[in-house]
Amino acid sequence: MSHSRSNNRTVKRGTNITPDWAPKGTVSYPASDDWTELILPELNMHNDNLAIYYRLLPDGRYQFSDGSEALRELQMLGIPVKNENIHRILAENSINKNQDDLTLTAPTADCEEALHRLRTTMKALLSIPLLSH
Repeated sequence: MSHSRSNNRTVKRGTNITPDWAPKGTVSYPASDDWTELILPELNMHNDNLAIYYRLLPDGRYQFSDGSEALRELQMLGIPVKNENIHRILAENSINKNQDDLTLTAPTADCEEALHRLRTTMKALLSIPLLSH
């Protein structure tokens, strides 16, 4: 499922919804449905900040998603999603692929580590075009 960036970036005054486990400099916004968008202080190959989405599941765990950003970017660059390097990177970081969406689920105690794994995966995937030249 794709989680488009919210056009309405208004957060109630005095409310900080950025979780403690997010890296310093991260900003968060309500996204679609029950998802929250994290804008990380790290840049992708287009000098845009990385964005990761998360939501709290009914069982108390958190689900993280890249909002289909990484694989769609590779597809736009002509790199097939069935690429061997893509599968290796996903497996090394224990990231699930649901259509174009990269996801993982973690208990609250492991959110920082889960966020790190998804960030690392996205950065590795988005570096494939740079390495192929």
